[in-house]
Amino acid sequence: MIRKLTEKKKDNSKRNQLFLALFLIGIMIFGTVGYSFMSGGENGEEEIETKVYSGMKFTKYNNYWNLEKDGLSLAFSVFPSSNQTINSQVKNYLVYDSEPLYIYSEDYSSTSEIYNNFNQIAQRIQLACYEKDCGENLPIKDCLSNFIIIKESNITNISQQENCVFIEGKSEELLNLTDEFLFKTFKIKE
Repeated sequence: MIRKLTEKKKDNSKRNQLFLALFLIGIMIFGTVGYSFMSGGENGEEEIETKVYSGMKFTKYNNYWNLEKDGLSLAFSVFPSSNQTINSQVKNYLVYDSEPLYIYSEDYSSTSEIYNNFNQIAQRIQLACYEKDCGENLPIKDCLSNFIIIKESNITNISQQENCVFIEGKSEELLNLTDEFLFKTFKIKE
């Protein structure tokens, strides 16, 4: 009787292993087929759009407008001509070269956009509080440091005071305003 039980356990174990192997093979096959159907364009390549603005060639890839300029790889959420123009004077991006850059932002997408474009220039990029404690364990900085402050406001404005840049606007405008700041800083727009 014990022998019959051990043989039955071995049979159940083999059956379970076979079932598991077939299940994993099925996942691999259906995963590969599903991936090929979900990939855009021929040969799994995404369709790429290009546009020219002021003699500069932008390529849209992964929902960002990419530009190679002055040896830098820049990426923006919007194309320069489709963004509102704000009259503002900001410093050239070279002032951030090899210097620490501090950011205070109330918008994650804007912070990401600043980081992606300045991380190849700045010595380091760090979150900070502007002149007072913001309730987080962050250093407190002022306009003696290179500092970008992005905050919600009823006023739509991009301004610069000493080494601080203030990007202010309604929540839904902050990313476009950040791109406008980047366009001016990198001399894509005047």
